[in-house]
Amino acid sequence: MTHTPSAPALQENTEIASRFDRAMRLHQKGRLDEAERRYARILETDPNHADTLHLLGVLKSQRGQREEAETLVRNAIAIDPTHPIYHLNLGTMLMETQRFEDALAAFDATLELDHKIAKAHTFRGNILLKLGRLSEAEKQLTHALTIPGVDTALIYRGMIEICVQQEDATRLRAVISEAVEKHPHDAQIHYDAASALRVFNFHEDALPFFDKAVELDPSLISAYCNGALALSNLDRYDEAKNILLQALRRRGDIPELFLALSMIAYDRKELQESIDWAEKAIALRPDYADAYGAIARAFSGNGMYKDAIAIYNKALEIDPDAPTTLVNAGSALYTVGFAEKSLEFYARALTLKPNMDMAYWNLSLSLL
Repeated sequence: MTHTPSAPALQENTEIASRFDRAMRLHQKGRLDEAERRYARILETDPNHADTLHLLGVLKSQRGQREEAETLVRNAIAIDPTHPIYHLNLGTMLMETQRFEDALAAFDATLELDHKIAKAHTFRGNILLKLGRLSEAEKQLTHALTIPGVDTALIYRGMIEICVQQEDATRLRAVISEAVEKHPHDAQIHYDAASALRVFNFHEDALPFFDKAVELDPSLISAYCNGALALSNLDRYDEAKNILLQALRRRGDIPELFLALSMIAYDRKELQESIDWAEKAIALRPDYADAYGAIARAFSGNGMYKDAIAIYNKALEIDPDAPTTLVNAGSALYTVGFAEKSLEFYARALTLKPNMDMAYWNLSLSLL
């Protein structure tokens, strides 16, 4: 037997629906303060209004208030666990905070309720990739390509990364060809293709993709930097430096550009110049851990290992989870006689990046 609400109850439900609709429209227009106030007033009337809890959670997430956001969306799910979009948005929030296992569960719940939600397929594949479950990720992303409305560019970016992690250069070239054909005007696709080719030391092949990425999106600073570093890998130092100097003239003083200049100077064994460029990066961004790492590496190159260790420690205070910095600091420690301490740094690096060849190599040398 169904229950028919009384007239006052129907009137109250209609009024809340109208208030919710107005709040949601304000939210969609980006008028977050007004929307938040209206959502709060609805919850004063009906604390269990699931749609309001959900969208207030989304709003809080947009503002970076992650804990409140998660609590609100979980409360909405507790009230109405059958709404797939609640689970989808919860998964997105968890993915942004790198809680990948929890995010995977949320996307699984989304697809159990509605297997046609394209974003859930794509996000699930990329979460599996983050978790290192490469064969599952590849299967999921390949399936996602068959779902109407799916973001195929995001899928191809994931498949490029899978090829890198599987160390499959042949498959990588095929995926890049398909991705660029499907998305010829996507700067990020071109950038990811170039970056992946560099992993396999195909620096010459990477250059046209970096160039195209910059052409499509002149604000993509990482494309200038890594394109220049690819030239440096080919011993084309002057071209590399000129690209970065031109980018500085066009884009203004940007820390990443100064750091790339520091790295190229180091490649040329111009160690003081390397330090000078890195210091310019730090002047713009005092907590730039990679720039401190570049200075430390130059000190090591000059045989000033104790000074280098002090600066590596500064870099690791800022970013304790930087595998390359850990390995370089470990090498400096080993050189000055702290072999046991160096092992700790190499082990930490391998915990963060299990397939890091340089860490394995240095670790094996330390154990001799």
